Amino acid sequence: MEKDITSDVISKIVFDKKENRIPKRLVNVNFFDGSCLVYFSDVENIKQGNLVLVEGKKQDMLGRVISVLSTFKTPPYDMQWVERVIDNDISGSYFKMDNDIVSLNSTLTVNKFITLLSKFRYNSKPSYGNDNVEIELDNLESSNLFKKVDVKLRGQFLFENEHVLYVSLKNGVGKAVVLSGNYSNYYEIDFKFINGKITFLTCGCPYFSDCKHSYAFLLKLKEFYPKFIKQYGSKNFTMINEKVFKSVMELAKGKIELDI
Repeated sequence: MEKDITSDVISKIVFDKKENRIPKRLVNVNFFDGSCLVYFSDVENIKQGNLVLVEGKKQDMLGRVISVLSTFKTPPYDMQWVERVIDNDISGSYFKMDNDIVSLNSTLTVNKFITLLSKFRYNSKPSYGNDNVEIELDNLESSNLFKKVDVKLRGQFLFENEHVLYVSLKNGVGKAVVLSGNYSNYYEIDFKFINGKITFLTCGCPYFSDCKHSYAFLLKLKEFYPKFIKQYGSKNFTMINEKVFKSVMELAKGKIELDI
């Protein structure tokens, strides 16, 4: 009987991949839980202040490089590696509209936003919803998508208490982020918005319909969009809650023009 060598081959590939990595830097990384650990890095231009993700037990937590050594003696024990440097460049012009910060040319994508706000690796989760909807933003209450009064009330609460943290729209396709009522989770919403109508709507929470996060987002879009389009005429934008934007700015870099 022929020997199954699959596992041996996989092990060798993984082993060789690790062996071929040459440590060019030794970096000290401070994590946002207060811990501080040392890692190998094969990134040539890694420097103090970079935000990074690492391998090992801290792999999902954002860390900041606090020192870099280019000359060092390799430790006699196994060490984990810096996986990659985080792109935290949010260059662009931003201005204030009511309680939000808005940009027409922002590089603050949803993955950067969630990563910088939560200080954890961005992991896109499965979304649930409907790709065959037609919701008129001006006549939101006529939609039969939201049937339960208590869901609408909870969505109204999220909207009024500024839990809709982020909305972006480009060429009719958009993303939104809504904070849960107990402040423990961020729910990502995907949508399509063309000619005043929502034609696609999904949320990362486990409800196919009667989703309070989606309802809160629609209330926010209904309030924000007419003012925005009247003032600027553009159909593309990125909108961030003002209080949250200040938190994101603490970890961001780039050429940022802020007119508030």
